[in-house]
Amino acid sequence: MKALILAAGYATRLYPLTREVPKALLPLGPGTILDHIVRKVERV
Repeated sequence: MKALILAAGYATRLYPLTREVPKALLPLGPGTILDHIVRKVERV
């Protein structure tokens, strides 16, 4: 295993956006936040 991506917590600072969708799955550009993190880890 090369990396461990921590994606936990309630994300209360992003609250109405995270009412139904976890923070890691919020849209960000062409993908989700988690997509961007995974792509960065894959490059390393």
